[in-house]
This record gives sequence, C-alpha cells and structure tokens, in this order.
Amino acid sequence: MSQKPQKLTPRIAFTLIELLVVIAIIAVLIALLIPAIQRVRTAAMRTQAANNLKQLALACHAFESSYKFLPCNHGGGQYARSSNPLSGTWGYQILPFLDQQALYDAANGNNTNPAMCVRVPVFWEPARGRPGFANVSGADFGPQTDYGLNPGINTGGDPSQNNAASRSNNKRSLKTIEDGASNTILIGHLYIRPFEYDSQFGSDWREPITRGAGDAGTARSIGNIYVRDGNRHYSPCAFANPNGTPNNQTNCADSRVQTNPLTPQELFTEVFPPYQNNRLKPDTPASWFSYFGSPYDDGALFALADGSVRGIPYTVGDISPYLKPNDGIGFPAQ
Repeated sequence: MSQKPQKLTPRIAFTLIELLVVIAIIAVLIALLIPAIQRVRTAAMRTQAANNLKQLALACHAFESSYKFLPCNHGGGQYARSSNPLSGTWGYQILPFLDQQALYDAANGNNTNPAMCVRVPVFWEPARGRPGFANVSGADFGPQTDYGLNPGINTGGDPSQNNAASRSNNKRSLKTIEDGASNTILIGHLYIRPFEYDSQFGSDWREPITRGAGDAGTARSIGNIYVRDGNRHYSPCAFANPNGTPNNQTNCADSRVQTNPLTPQELFTEVFPPYQNNRLKPDTPASWFSYFGSPYDDGALFALADGSVRGIPYTVGDISPYLKPNDGIGFPAQ
C-alpha cells in the first residue's frame, strides 16, 4: 500500500535570524528618523523665536509711536511701577502693546509682588524651556525674558561700557538712528548659562522685566563676545600668564581670583568646550551677564530696529558695530 503524503504544518513564528533582521531594520529606521525629527523640532522652535522677536520689535515701535522715543532700561534697582511708564525695563514698558495691560497695571514698585509672577509667552525662548518667571525669596519677582535689549540705542555713551549708573535715556527715536534702523540691532538672544535654565532666581544679572538693570539683566551690551549657551569666553588676565604661571589679578572682567589657572595652550583658545575636570565653575565666562548668545548651534536671532528679524552665525564673532547706532557701519549683504 502506498503511504499518504504528510501535510506540511504551517510555520507560525519567525526564526531567530528573521527577528534579528527585523530589529536591525527598525533600529536603522529609528536612527535615520530621530535626527530628522530633531531638525524639524529645532526649525519649529527657531520659527517661534523669530515670531517672538518680531512681536517684541513691533511693540517697541508702538511704544515709540506713543512716546516719540524707543524704550530703554531704567537704572539698576529701579522697580516697575504703573504710575511711571518709563520704570522697570524695556520689557515692562512695552507690556501694554503686547496685550498685557493687566500685568502692567499690577506693578506697584515692589520687587516681591506676587501678582507679577507670571510667564509672558512672547519673552520665552522655546529651545530653553525656562520656567518663565522669577519668584525666589530674597530676589526680584516678575516675568523672565530670554531676549535682551541693545542699550546702545537709547542710552548715552559707548554700548561696550558696562556702567549703568552713568548712563541716561537719550530718547532716541527710529528716525534718529544715524546708521539706519535696518543696520542696528534692537533686541537679541541673551546669553544664558544652561545650568541656570531652570532657575527662578531674579537677581545677579538675571533680573526679571520688572527691575531695571541698566546694561545687564534684561539687556546686553558687549557685542564682541557672542557664543552659544554653554560655551565660554575667558578674560586671559584671570587665569595664566603666557609662561603658564598663575596670574592672581583681581581687576579682570569678573573680578575673581582664579587659583587654578588654565595651561598656556588652553589660555589662547578663545572658546572652550563645556565644563570638564572641575577646574572652573560650569559655563562661567567673564562678564557673561553682558553677552548675547543662543541655545542654537549655528547662531542667534536678532530683531533689528526696523522690525526685521535676522539670524547671525557665531562665525561673525564681533557684532558690536551693529549695536552702535552711529558708527557708520551697516550689515553686510546677505
């Protein structure tokens, strides 16, 4: 008798090799997708930042239309008060033109007014994700800002001189910017140390928009130091002499003695990588509170006085000519 052919049992599972191949394909696809998703997210955040700067510039224009001059930072320690439209900072002064009249009216000259502890989205940089307001006891309360004013437009003197006490509002309007509004920076990204992104401390040059801070805090005055958040630019006098011996001068930009100087090779490297080896406090450049900077890898965004928004790469280096409204230097053609 002939035997009946055996029926083949259908396979209901993958072999180990097949599973490994599928997993490998999925891993490759994920590796390809993640950078693309990150690029899309970064582009979206930059677009939001550009929109924020545009709104802030237009609010400054509206302020100028009402008062016939651009907003300015009041001197250090001068708190916002609704009875004085020029008190506080440029950010406070333009609140009515950002549909924030209620917040503007709540300012009473008290640096710990709980009513001011709110985040104003237009001042908030999405790539940093900061809390948005300062409310730590012992410091100043109020909305934080990721964008800073160029005090060279509407204060007297050289914008590289960090002396708020000797500078006053010269009431410059858009028409009286000698170099032209399209050649002069109005607002730009503040340099902020990454380890302070989550801080809600409102003092020591991290003042909210409710407190005037002259050229620091909510403004930036030094344009020849312009770096990405987390990179550092050091004043050489604070660290080492060219021969490698310690230099313990205290008359450097940050007025601190560094007891563990950098090596000569490190000394002459202008921008250092992120903090390593516990030699120095993380992300602490000299006079960091007066720098422009950005959380983005390729540069920062700036609103010019004409209301346009322009990206400037870090390779430009010195942007101080574009902070001065009367030095005869304009932006190079793009």
